[in-house]
Amino acid sequence: MGRQKAKKAETSINKHDDDVKLHAKKFTLLYELFIPSDDSFFRQPKPVAVDLWSPGRYHDEASQTRAILAELYLVFPERLHAFISGHSKFNTDVCHKLIMMSHSLTNEIFKFRLYSKAMRSQLIERARSVAAQVFKLPAEYFKSTFDRTTVPELQGLLKFDINSRVVSKFVPVLYPSGSRSVRKDSLLFQASEPALVCKCAPHYRRQLLISIWLWYSF
Repeated sequence: MGRQKAKKAETSINKHDDDVKLHAKKFTLLYELFIPSDDSFFRQPKPVAVDLWSPGRYHDEASQTRAILAELYLVFPERLHAFISGHSKFNTDVCHKLIMMSHSLTNEIFKFRLYSKAMRSQLIERARSVAAQVFKLPAEYFKSTFDRTTVPELQGLLKFDINSRVVSKFVPVLYPSGSRSVRKDSLLFQASEPALVCKCAPHYRRQLLISIWLWYSF
């Protein structure tokens, strides 16, 4: 009888774990790559009157945090809202038997961060795999061990002043003309490279390489 209860509890944990994993990956892919590092971020109720489409969401750090929290509640189904607000009883009610049997059990917040980080790494690796073709640069430039600070072409994609140690807020690749003007006649966001790199997130290398071929064929 005890083994059956333990098996049932373990099944519940695995199902719940998969649920958190699925929505953590979805949130990271479609909404935010990074979330506040303080775990108290998860112990807040659902914010009200947050317009996610308003520029005001970026007004200050507090506004940005409220917007990310609102997105988190939007993506996660209601059955998981208690985990976000810090009132989840899952670990105490469902997993108590396994904890008593000395099973290793990490909390939901840790799992969310773990799965989000894994998804983030996957997205970066996808982008890295096609970066050479997109930017028409040697593939070795985009290896994780390569020192990109020594390559002027790469620094030019990250900074307006390649001699500066500060990466530009809006990288020059978004301004192919070299001007940071946001007037209607500006070339802002008309560069092909950012669009192709972004497409690599939901799609795989083969589809993206087809897009590159089509983009430069017309």
